[in-house]
Amino acid sequence: SLIVAEAEDPNLWQSVATWLTSPRIVTMLLLSFVSFAGLHFVGLAFLKGAPATSFQVLYNMANFLLVLISALLFQDELFDSPLVVIGISLSLSGSLAYSLTISATKGGKDEDSEAHSKMA
Repeated sequence: SLIVAEAEDPNLWQSVATWLTSPRIVTMLLLSFVSFAGLHFVGLAFLKGAPATSFQVLYNMANFLLVLISALLFQDELFDSPLVVIGISLSLSGSLAYSLTISATKGGKDEDSEAHSKMA
């Protein structure tokens, strides 16, 4: 993507240098790096004690919240399209159905958790 950005904007590095002189932009970049690294660290720590499928479901729900909060915060007209509402609803209901199914079976034991406990 850097090659494409350089091709589209010949003054890319001049713009980056200008951005890095702004304390607000530098602060946001640092916070972005910390949150990105933290998310990955917590994800790996979560995977040590939980099945991968549960992690994917949790991550799916977190992305749903991210889309919802972003749309509300930036006053995006994202939910004006019925197809978007249907897609997001299907995604969330699938995660909810999986969670309910797992919690109803043998105390939350699923195939992934059994495989995970055999590997440990």
